[in-house]
Amino acid sequence: MAKRNSDHDPYSLKHDAVDRLVNASEETSPEVSDEEIARVSGRKRFRIPNLIKVLFIKYWFFGATCFFFYLGLGMYVTGFYDMMLIMMAAGGVVTDLLTNKLIRFIEPSEGANDKYLFVRTRKYWSFILNILYSAVVVYIIYYIYNLINLALLTAFGEETRLLAVGPLLYGLFGLAADMLLVGARNLFGRILRDAMSSARKNDLR
Repeated sequence: MAKRNSDHDPYSLKHDAVDRLVNASEETSPEVSDEEIARVSGRKRFRIPNLIKVLFIKYWFFGATCFFFYLGLGMYVTGFYDMMLIMMAAGGVVTDLLTNKLIRFIEPSEGANDKYLFVRTRKYWSFILNILYSAVVVYIIYYIYNLINLALLTAFGEETRLLAVGPLLYGLFGLAADMLLVGARNLFGRILRDAMSSARKNDLR
């Protein structure tokens, strides 16, 4: 019987492959992307979309502001306008020092989450601007509560139970007011940029 060629022997050792396997290290190993690992392993990493993270952060801090300041100080501050001023100032401080900084911390690239913020400057005067912005947001929240309660009174009469201020609804109304103002800012900025671009094109003609 003829001797079988060792080159075609499936059981013959490939010494160079064995040497590479034995001497493999983190430095000599090729880089493998997360997508390739997920494809080979059959597992997919679940990633929360960036927008969902931003919305949750804003909602949580609006609700926390209501809980700690409105409910926490409610028994000590009885004046309506005094409480409104406290909520405006507290909202601005929380937005500047916590909400916006956390949203910037999770952004996938530099400046990627600025489109979700109304005050986008990183200078020290952002503190004052955020307090002024918070005053508008708190007023809108107050208006939403009044509008809903007026609708309840109109529909069910004076005996109906009015909507009370609480962290869950306050956070939801605050998020709605914030995104409405941010959306208006983005729309106005886009219109202004388009107008300036058209003006430059006309000047070049």
